Amino acid sequence: VIAVLIFALIIYVTNTIHQRQIDNENQINVGQRVSYNVSLYEDWTIRIVDVIKSIAYTPQVQKYLTEVDQIEKYRMSRDMQRFLSNVSSLRDEIANISFMNNEDLVYSFSAINVTQLEAIREIGLKAQLSREPIFSYISSTDAFRDSSQSIILVSLPVYSIYDEYTIESGSKIGSVILQIDSSVFYDLIGLSAVQ
Repeated sequence: VIAVLIFALIIYVTNTIHQRQIDNENQINVGQRVSYNVSLYEDWTIRIVDVIKSIAYTPQVQKYLTEVDQIEKYRMSRDMQRFLSNVSSLRDEIANISFMNNEDLVYSFSAINVTQLEAIREIGLKAQLSREPIFSYISSTDAFRDSSQSIILVSLPVYSIYDEYTIESGSKIGSVILQIDSSVFYDLIGLSAVQ
């Protein structure tokens, strides 16, 4: 009986020590994974902010946002479509690029539904109160396709940098909003990083 108790005690102590080692290794692995996921997200964020800034401060976009003649703006929209097509082709996760003036949506690269329109307007106006990019997440439902989709919006206020457009340099002229396709985003970053 004493031999069985001693044997059971040795097994219990060995298992306890082994379990603690496993727990410690798991904790270290989880910490490393979280750190890796955070770095992936930070890298993606930096790249997207660079993309949105390059769009906002392109002379074409500056001119489009400050143009008051609607006929000229319509003519410019064809060039804008080509320019934004090139930009979106470089980043698979960009589903749409929209521009707002200081009041309302003035351009959208892709078709959007009412829910997306409201979300884009809201984040575009919020961005104009900030000097930094704003990231937002919405869940959009498409009644025609009977589907729902998560959408990530990134918005940046745009300030005039060209005196030639008769707008004082440094004046707020609108905002640029990127709509990110969440499924591509999850593939790029990994769902665990997003969570």
